[in-house]
Amino acid sequence: MQAYASGTAIAQIALENVAYLRTSRIWELSGGNVDRIDCLTVEKAARASDKLAAEIWRQAGERLGHGISVLLQLFDPEAVIIGGGVSKAMDLFREPMERVIREHTYELISKNMRIVPAELGQDAGVVGAAMIALRDII
Repeated sequence: MQAYASGTAIAQIALENVAYLRTSRIWELSGGNVDRIDCLTVEKAARASDKLAAEIWRQAGERLGHGISVLLQLFDPEAVIIGGGVSKAMDLFREPMERVIREHTYELISKNMRIVPAELGQDAGVVGAAMIALRDII
């Protein structure tokens, strides 16, 4: 999932497409500098109704949905927590992600399962590492 739905992957997919098109809002927001294309740029472009950016988020949602459906069938968790930078843009990919999960997961498994953004967002890894360090010190 990291290869298709992480902030880095979303930026890379945008970069590959924008490098040829140069007509997208992504290109405008980057100031024509491919080094400035990141996940946030793609999010801003999607929120400004850019079709390419919206398509990138749709595809990321579908790919994430495929990965989550496999994990659901293996582990049957009560909840899936989406973290990192992409969690702030969950509204852009939630529908395609949930549609794919419904299509590829037994209803009994997916019916009561919740998908939520991480409460700590991008800081979850840092906070977790700090908690482990503190646990070892105390």
